[in-house]
Amino acid sequence: MINDHVLKRAWPGFVTGKLSDVAGLCFFPLFLIALAQLAKRMGGRPIATSRKEVAVAVLATGAVFSAIQISGTAGAMYRFGLGALQWPFAAVLQLAQSHAVPAVRPVALTPDVTDLMALPALWVPWRIGSARTRVEIAPD
Repeated sequence: MINDHVLKRAWPGFVTGKLSDVAGLCFFPLFLIALAQLAKRMGGRPIATSRKEVAVAVLATGAVFSAIQISGTAGAMYRFGLGALQWPFAAVLQLAQSHAVPAVRPVALTPDVTDLMALPALWVPWRIGSARTRVEIAPD
């Protein structure tokens, strides 16, 4: 968060951009796994995670990240989708300050195929997620 909200504004460029990509690629698969565990818990099921679930989270993150960087359509979907997710917080803040409710604003995006250099960062959530998976025990 410090990189995205402080460093990128103070020193926009290659290093802060790539650092942001690496941070997102490390965070998002683990976030997806946590959401899946929360859904399981709310459904009364055990929250243990399998290696397959970790692989799906890591691969899905890599695929979506790649699509956003190379496809204008995927980039637009990201910009407007994230803007829509942020809107309720902006609306509450504006209402609390007695301002009008703002319109949904797409987030900024600078697609850059060199961002794909950050994909090896997906190794980090793979290792963390895999280390926390349940151990499959074969029946005797």
